[in-house]
Amino acid sequence: MQPASGFHISNPMKATKLLLSSTCLALAACIPVTQAQWTNLVYQENFNLPTPASQSVTSVGWINDVGGGYGSARIFSNFHGVAYPNCAVNSYTIFSNNEAFYFTDITANGGPYNNGTVTNKMAFPGINLANEQNVTFSVDFNYGTGDTLPYFCVQMNNGSWYVSTNQLAVPGNITFVTDTMNFSPTAGAWKQLTVSGTGSFLDNQTNVIIGGPATADLSGYITGAGLVIQHVVGSSSVNFDNFTISATSSCLPALSVEPTTTTNYPGTTATFIAEFLVSRPIPTSLQWMGGAIGSGVYTNLSDGGQISGSTSSVLQISNVMSANQLDYVLVGSNECGSVTSSPPATLWVVALPPTPLSDTIIYPDDAPNLADTSVTLHAGNHNVMNFTALFIGSQPISFQWQFSPTNDSTGVGSIPGATNSSLTLSDPPTSASGYYRLGATNSLGGPAYSDWVDLTVLPAATAHIQWSAKVPFNGLTAAQILNGAPGAFFEAESFNNYGAGLSVTNGTTVFVFDTTGVSARLVGGLMVWSSGQFLGDSSDANLNAIFGADTECTGGATITLNNLTAGRSYSAQLFAFNNVLATAREANFSDAIDGADVSQSFAMGDNVYVVGTFTATNTTQTISLNGNVGSYLCCLIVRASAAMPVIQWSGSNLRVTWGYGTLLQATNITGPWTTNTTASPYVFSPAAPALFFRTQLP
Repeated sequence: MQPASGFHISNPMKATKLLLSSTCLALAACIPVTQAQWTNLVYQENFNLPTPASQSVTSVGWINDVGGGYGSARIFSNFHGVAYPNCAVNSYTIFSNNEAFYFTDITANGGPYNNGTVTNKMAFPGINLANEQNVTFSVDFNYGTGDTLPYFCVQMNNGSWYVSTNQLAVPGNITFVTDTMNFSPTAGAWKQLTVSGTGSFLDNQTNVIIGGPATADLSGYITGAGLVIQHVVGSSSVNFDNFTISATSSCLPALSVEPTTTTNYPGTTATFIAEFLVSRPIPTSLQWMGGAIGSGVYTNLSDGGQISGSTSSVLQISNVMSANQLDYVLVGSNECGSVTSSPPATLWVVALPPTPLSDTIIYPDDAPNLADTSVTLHAGNHNVMNFTALFIGSQPISFQWQFSPTNDSTGVGSIPGATNSSLTLSDPPTSASGYYRLGATNSLGGPAYSDWVDLTVLPAATAHIQWSAKVPFNGLTAAQILNGAPGAFFEAESFNNYGAGLSVTNGTTVFVFDTTGVSARLVGGLMVWSSGQFLGDSSDANLNAIFGADTECTGGATITLNNLTAGRSYSAQLFAFNNVLATAREANFSDAIDGADVSQSFAMGDNVYVVGTFTATNTTQTISLNGNVGSYLCCLIVRASAAMPVIQWSGSNLRVTWGYGTLLQATNITGPWTTNTTASPYVFSPAAPALFFRTQLP
């Protein structure tokens, strides 16, 4: 439970740093220390509750086990007409009685009252007497008489409670006076608390009785602390405030977890971990060092190449080899000096022939998260296919990629020049169809092989959509982006929450972006992001706004283009990106009917567009957006291409037909061109001069 007031320190290193003899914060009176010690304010409670004037002590994590009367378990800011400078606890009985006020470590099991169950444990960090010296208790008392006798009490090792034999002074006025006691572990300084009787008939609670002397010196951990107050006569009261515990300890860092020796195969990653005690000043700098095994001589490591975390508590050495077989130590330093982990942790690197760690995968372009072991695609769509496998073993390892038309090694052969751990095929032709694997050899053996993976490349002519290479548009102007696809503007859709949509003017063309799904409909949209997704500049405010909003999609999202004319050619310029969260998210587009008819893959943070060109077979065309985690679809622009007119003889006349657009004619290939308003077909009798025809959109 986090108390509602006071100053409770569960991690004193974070809560306060009362460092050294030259530094002393104003949280409490500091104890003069030498350069090798530091003052640790272990715990403080000042009961300053920002709530009503009367509160239960349980509100701050304290407990009143045994009480004798009115107000015995309350915190007041004004009681019996006495205004306190701070909130304070009032201990009051109408009979001769005893009370115990205390708090415990979150692991403690009981309190002074019959060693019962503690239900409101608090974040008292506990005190390890083996590490902490000069433990000091302090509390402020006021408004009392000689009939109230207070004592400090402690719980040891989650078990017995002890009360000090040293009685604290109580002033007979309303001024708070500080009582301080240095903790002494000797048995003669403490009496063990016992319980007996049935308590007073007023509240039926059990008295805390101060028993006999402790039978042994106190050692181990202090897991609870507080006050026991004896009321010698009835109707007596005393108030207390500002309970603190401080201690001193070595100010050097101290390791709680030492780095340990490890054994690794070549090519794997070795990790060394260390942790420091939070009850000591933490290091202000860390440095890993390495040296020959058993030499005791070390040099600093630095990040780069195989090494990372050289100045942190976690050191990693990637792709280990025999040269990394060393002793490693961590040096932690602060204002008091340095400590070095001991004994050194040794990295043993075991010799190993080549061994597959992960089998062969195929991934498209720069999208390893879209990896698979069997891929089918169409030639001619600018796809780049990467093959990779991972081996461990003693270095150096030599590699050789192999190809087979079947996966049973029939006709297997080495691929000339393919001697790296990865293989890349750019826009592979149909002849690249087959099976691929990687062989590895070192001085201890080989070749060892990864599993076969399958690549099937279909003819380009069988693809319905022809995909362009991905086009980076960072640094391009709006005009360059809007002129980046063939055909005349037909329609556009923005997949965001702009209610009325936006438009962008480029020359004489106005690109109107619909937002209602009339131009294109998205299925699989998950969440709309209204701004902040585009961090670049297209030089046009409206286009920046359109790029700045998108819809997050699931991996199976589809976009349906509407209002098409069967037989007409179109191009769809597709924008899917997100600069904020998606640098690791990868995607591509494909024909919804033919998943092998796929575009190049890209990361959401790449800021690219892809153009798909197709001839409509219906009034709609559906395109899939494929992603590994979540993809972000921004907008699309659809353009239509003009149809080439066809001229044929019809008897002695010529007949011109065209599918759509306006027919233009001229007597010279360079024009001027005039509009022929006749609908298709246009039939005429040939005569000089020669006529030239073309169509125009819209």
